[in-house]
Amino acid sequence: MFNRRLFLIILIAVLSCICAYAATRCNKWVGSTEVYGKLCTDHGFGSKADNCAVCGKWVGSAKIYAKLCNDHAFGSKKDDCVVCGKWVGSSKVPAKLCSDCGFGSKADNCARMK
Repeated sequence: MFNRRLFLIILIAVLSCICAYAATRCNKWVGSTEVYGKLCTDHGFGSKADNCAVCGKWVGSAKIYAKLCNDHAFGSKKDDCVVCGKWVGSSKVPAKLCSDCGFGSKADNCARMK
């Protein structure tokens, strides 16, 4: 038997999680900066390096690199992981975007998570 109330409660919970996750991206327009985000060893190791820095989906054949806005590309902030904010150290793994998160003008928005 279908329980409408339970369905609505679960739907609201799922949507609020999705909205909260999406709202944590900086998303400012990067302008003319050509600074690309990097991943720390936790997020850039093995197959994790091929996950989207914003939504976590597999990037597949998309070769869209995550850019940083002026606020996050300045000074030592550019050496912080795009996903978690930890210092990347000697890691040179670029942060990538899937085709959904990097489609069109979305690729020109800062990918750094707040």
